[in-house]
Amino acid sequence: MAYAQYSVSGYTAYSLGTIVAALTAFYSFRLISLVFLGYPNANKNSYLNVHESSVHVIIPLVVLSLFSIFFGYVFSDLFVGMGSDFLGNSVFIHPNHISLIEAEFSLPLFYKLLPTLLSISGAAAALYFYNVSPKILVDLTSLEGFSGKIGRTLYTFFNGKYFLDVILNNSIIRGGMNLGFNITM
Repeated sequence: MAYAQYSVSGYTAYSLGTIVAALTAFYSFRLISLVFLGYPNANKNSYLNVHESSVHVIIPLVVLSLFSIFFGYVFSDLFVGMGSDFLGNSVFIHPNHISLIEAEFSLPLFYKLLPTLLSISGAAAALYFYNVSPKILVDLTSLEGFSGKIGRTLYTFFNGKYFLDVILNNSIIRGGMNLGFNITM
């Protein structure tokens, strides 16, 4: 069997990469739907007072962008070396483990097309949920589905961003603030 030589970490990397491709497509098309295909959510007064930035903001931004392009192009060889293949050997693959031909021709077509299929389905799901039938999202995110103790606990957990803010505030930020207060006293 030709597939026995692939390691578990290879399957894990492929699975995670495929899932990430689908979620990235969903998120990207969600943003496209909300920004370009949806209805505005602000009040009329906000839209009437929208204006471009003043010249005092635009000129420094243009100057900074031109300098970043110019210096990045001119001085890139100064930083990485003249004509070097910087990052050329950053990912080393031992010659005994190169199996590009096997990966191309021995895998079934389904495994090759799965990331593409999941990306297309993620994009289609985002377009469906945010444009065709947004009422489904309202029903899924309403509090009626979270009646009961378990539902409220799950809602609090997910709504609280997994309590990462609480953990960071109590452990790192409060400790830093106390340290700064004690040092300056």
